[in-house]
Amino acid sequence: MQNIKNFVKRIFVFSLILLGLFVVQSNNSYADTLYKNEITVRINKDGSADIENIMDYHPTKGTEYYIPINNLGKSEIINFNVSEITDSGEIPYESLSKWDVKKTRQQKAGKSGVVKTSNGYELCFGFGDYQRKTFKLSYRVTNFVKLLNDSDMVFWKFVNDDLEAPPQKVKVTITKEEGKFDNTNSKIWAFGNKGKIVFDNGNIVFESLTSLSRSNYVTVLIQINKGEFTTGEKISRNFSYYQDQAFQGSSYTKNTNNTGIAKKRKTVFPVKSIVRLIILIV
Repeated sequence: MQNIKNFVKRIFVFSLILLGLFVVQSNNSYADTLYKNEITVRINKDGSADIENIMDYHPTKGTEYYIPINNLGKSEIINFNVSEITDSGEIPYESLSKWDVKKTRQQKAGKSGVVKTSNGYELCFGFGDYQRKTFKLSYRVTNFVKLLNDSDMVFWKFVNDDLEAPPQKVKVTITKEEGKFDNTNSKIWAFGNKGKIVFDNGNIVFESLTSLSRSNYVTVLIQINKGEFTTGEKISRNFSYYQDQAFQGSSYTKNTNNTGIAKKRKTVFPVKSIVRLIILIV
C-alpha cells in the first residue's frame, strides 16, 4: 500500500511539473516580440530631423500601437506616416485626420493617425492581424537641435524603458543633410543599455550588444560645434548643465572618451522625448 501511495504521489508531482511547463510555454507563445528596431535620423540644416523607424514586430494582443512623444519643448511632430513592408513591396497605411482609440482592431487595421495630448503627441496605427510584420514609421521633428550658449546639442531618447516587449536588437544611425559627423565637430555618448556608439563614415551609429530588458532604454547625447546648424530651439544654458545631469548615475566622467560602450543610468532627462511603444487593448 505504501508503494502505491508513493507511486501516486510521484505521478502527481510529475503532473504538476508538466502543467507548469505547459503554462510557461503558453504564456511565452502569447508574448509580443520586437525582434529588431532600426532607427535612421537625418538632421537637416535648419535643425529639424527626419526620423524613420523600421520595426520587426509580432503582436499577439491589443488593437493598435501608439507611441507617446512627450516633453518636446518647442519641437513639433509633423508628417507622420506608416507603411507595412512585405515581400511584394511596401503597403502605405491610410492616414486619418482624427484617430479614434475606441475603434476595433479590424477598424484600425491599415490606418494611422496622431492624437495631440497636453504633453505632446501619440503616434498611432492599427497593426491588423496578430502576426509578425515589418512596419515603417516616418515623421519630422522640428527644432530637433538645441542651440545652447557654448555649443549645440541633440538629446533624444529613441527607445524607452519599461516596454512590454523590449527590442532584441537596436540600431540608431544619425546623419546630416550637409556634411558629416566626426570627432572634429561632435562628441557622442549613449546611455541606458549595453551597446556601442561610434563615428562611422561620417555618421553616428549606435548598436546594442545584447537584447534589451524592461529596465533598458536607448538615449543619445551629442555635443555639436557652433555653426553646424543654423536654426533650432534656443536655450540659455551651457552644455555642461545637461552633461552633468546625463552623467549622474552612470560610469561616464567628463574625462571619459566620448565614444564606446553605452552606459546605464536612471536619471530622468530634463530635455527629452519619451518614445514608448504601447499596445492599446480595447
